Amino acid sequence: MSDRKFILAKGPYIRRADFGKLNTKTMMRDIIIALMPLMLFAWIKNGILPLANGTDGTNFYTMIRPLLFIILGGGSAYLFEALWYLFFLKEEKIDKNIVKIKPFKKAWDTYGIIPGLMLAMILPVNTPIWVMLLGTLFAIWIGKMIFGGFGYNLFNPALVGYIFVMTAFYGVISGNGGYLNPSETVDIVSGATPLADFKNVLSGAETLESVISTHGGSLWKFFLGIRSGSLAETSALLCIVAYVYLVIKDVIDWKMPLAYVGTVFVISYIVGAFTGYASTLKFALFNVLNGGVMFAAVFMVTEPVTNPRNDFAKIIYAIFIGILTITLRFLSDMPEGASTAILFMNMFTPLMDVSCAKLRVQESLKKRIIGYGIYVLIALAITVFVILKLTL
Repeated sequence: MSDRKFILAKGPYIRRADFGKLNTKTMMRDIIIALMPLMLFAWIKNGILPLANGTDGTNFYTMIRPLLFIILGGGSAYLFEALWYLFFLKEEKIDKNIVKIKPFKKAWDTYGIIPGLMLAMILPVNTPIWVMLLGTLFAIWIGKMIFGGFGYNLFNPALVGYIFVMTAFYGVISGNGGYLNPSETVDIVSGATPLADFKNVLSGAETLESVISTHGGSLWKFFLGIRSGSLAETSALLCIVAYVYLVIKDVIDWKMPLAYVGTVFVISYIVGAFTGYASTLKFALFNVLNGGVMFAAVFMVTEPVTNPRNDFAKIIYAIFIGILTITLRFLSDMPEGASTAILFMNMFTPLMDVSCAKLRVQESLKKRIIGYGIYVLIALAITVFVILKLTL
């Protein structure tokens, strides 16, 4: 095995042979194209329809605000990255030559806009713009640039900004209206989102049917995205459309979203079976269609820089994120676990890449089985713990 060499540097990796057909620029362009229907849906659902329905307190600003919020997220991210180059990183080494950086061109070439777009899309509807801008600054400077910029960041920058905002300013966001747009006036039981009220289902204080009825009336509406939630991640249908588009364009690995969503679905069904929902898929579907599961599956789990390169590692990585999402949802005070689960697994990406790359060419079948088996046993142990904790 001594003559077998592996490249384990940070990605994304694009072969020279693919240049002109698939390269980093076209990948990022396709990601933005895939995000556009979700942005448009967010604008219609949270801005245009409340005004069209004559909801009290709506005006032209409230109508345009959801779209403006997303545009400002992307624009500010681009600006903050350019400022980093302007003040902190004025030169770079290219082919052994020291070259002066053009800040705004460099920020454009390193796709500074994308973390800001995604952060704005996954924040609650009523997040103050100034809070979002602080989150974007944190995402770009702390989540991305401090590691060396595009291709070197260990953590997903948008999620770094999201965790910062939701930790530091959750009270501000809640006081500003939280997750509810002007036309959403649900009878809140324990929170403004379906997942917050879902805690009462786990404790037996409320039925799943009553939560569904309170927050939309049917799982079909949840699938379409007609429910309270973050600004632009509520529509499972549009997330699936984006998934199909990105798979056809060969931008994302089709297996990773399926492994992640499948894990959430299976564990949710098992827990639901032990709590009186064995004869229906409602319990499992509710967990898949709520929170950021579908959006995370398509745009966060598959993020090209922070996920593993090895095929087996990709699948295990996605499965572990699914297990941790359910663990955090069911056993912690967090109403949503997807973002934290992804950031936690980001830390293990280098380790998984190295270990799985070595296992792939391990000449001893026994050692390969043992190596892969360790991952499987860890996943099963955590899953069994969650199920037993919730059902005993």
